Amino acid sequence: MRLEFPDDDSVKLDSRLYVTARKLSEQYGLSAKHIARLAREGNVEAERLGRVWYVRSCSLDSYIARALIR
Repeated sequence: MRLEFPDDDSVKLDSRLYVTARKLSEQYGLSAKHIARLAREGNVEAERLGRVWYVRSCSLDSYIARALIR
């Protein structure tokens, strides 16, 4: 597994960009705890490094789109 930190709010794992739940919460208007819960439950593609959840923003987009269709 190749790990890179392009900035403080993101990480690249095997060429896939993951963003912190906190940063995504600012962008999407959701709480960081809610995004972390989605990650824990496997609803979005995510990795936990230490205490921080890193989420693929495209998977959060897909989750939101599916939720709106229901």
